[in-house]
Amino acid sequence: MILSTVDVSEPPETGELTLTELEAQFRTFTLRELCFEAANLAELIVATPDDQLLNQIQSWIAEATESKVDGYCFAADSIKNDIELWKLKKEHLIKMCDQIIDRKESELDAMKQGLIQLEQIGLVDSYLVGKTRTIEIRDNSRPKVTLKLSPDNPLFPDQFKATRTRTVALTDEIAAAYAAGVDVSAIADVTLGKQVRFKLRPKRIKNKR
Repeated sequence: MILSTVDVSEPPETGELTLTELEAQFRTFTLRELCFEAANLAELIVATPDDQLLNQIQSWIAEATESKVDGYCFAADSIKNDIELWKLKKEHLIKMCDQIIDRKESELDAMKQGLIQLEQIGLVDSYLVGKTRTIEIRDNSRPKVTLKLSPDNPLFPDQFKATRTRTVALTDEIAAAYAAGVDVSAIADVTLGKQVRFKLRPKRIKNKR
């Protein structure tokens, strides 16, 4: 308690702290410390309500408290501005990361498509062996279905479409029918694409081609 360092029953110069030092000390206090000092001072004022020194100290504490409140509000506004700024930075960073991811995915897809084209024209084998890795070009397990008719077309078989909020083609069923030997060429082209897999080189190398 800082008030204990000042003898309020004697002239100010007899205390351990001068009044100027006391006023300056209040400005360095936290809001919590100022509240404690104000509470302790209130008890003294009740005992000696007409003491001018106590009233002066009370005004200093009140002024320091007001300044501290303004400081808290300023700090809060600054933090809020920082939060909004970082939110904007976060949104920009997410967009930038999405763009980089899209670009890298396009690069990887272009690399795979290039290998597939080389394999299709016979310039590379479907199984390429490196020193530590291998590249395997193989058919996709799920064929790609490209519709020739709209599911709304009366000629589109009911077994290959379902009506939900709108009529959609059941491409999985078309692919399954194609795999089972059903002729679906009138409504769709079914092709089995290829995929490229980058793997660790196995101990035993497959013999292909």
